[in-house]
Amino acid sequence: HQGNERAFWNNTGIDACRWVIDLNRKNFPAREHAFHVVDARELVWWTPDSFDVVYLRELLEHLPEYEKALSEAIRVAKHEVMVVFFIPPTEGNDEIKLDECDGVELFHNHWNKKRLEEFVTQRGCQFNWVPLDDKRVLFRVYKGGRKDEAAGNDSGGMSRERPAVPEQSAPELPEPERGADRSG
Repeated sequence: HQGNERAFWNNTGIDACRWVIDLNRKNFPAREHAFHVVDARELVWWTPDSFDVVYLRELLEHLPEYEKALSEAIRVAKHEVMVVFFIPPTEGNDEIKLDECDGVELFHNHWNKKRLEEFVTQRGCQFNWVPLDDKRVLFRVYKGGRKDEAAGNDSGGMSRERPAVPEQSAPELPEPERGADRSG
C-alpha cells in the first residue's frame, strides 16, 4: 500500500486442508484477507454473486468429479470464474486417475475439454482458453456477456481501473468437526 490507499482486492481464500489455510493466515494476515476451511463443492455460506471473480487454481484435476465445484464457483461469481489447470483438458475422454503422492491418495484427472465447455455454456456462460506456459492453461468462464466486454481490452479482460472495494466482513463460518479436513 502507498499512503492511505486501501488494498485493491478483498480476498476470501478457501481450502479443504486446514494446514493450507493456517499457512495463508500466517503469510497474509491483513484484514483484506479471510481464509476458511471449506470444500469448494459446498459453498453454502455464500449467496449468488458474492464475489466479483472466483479463482480456482489447480483444483479440478484433484476432484473425483468437477461439476459440483465448477457449478458452485459459477453460482458465487458475479462476473468471472478463472480456472487454472496444471493437467490441461484434452480432446479425449475423461480419465479419472487416482495416484499416491507422498503416501496420500490424490486424483490426477484429465477432463474432456468439450464437456467442460458444454457444462459452462449450459449455465449461460461464455468462455475462452488462455495458455499460460507449456503445461498450464487458464479456462476463463464469463457470466452475462462479460467475454464480449473483455475482448477489446488489452489487459486480458481485466479492467485497468481499480473499482472501489466495499467494506465487508467475511461471513462467520462454523469450523468443521475434527477430522473433517481432507485434502483435495
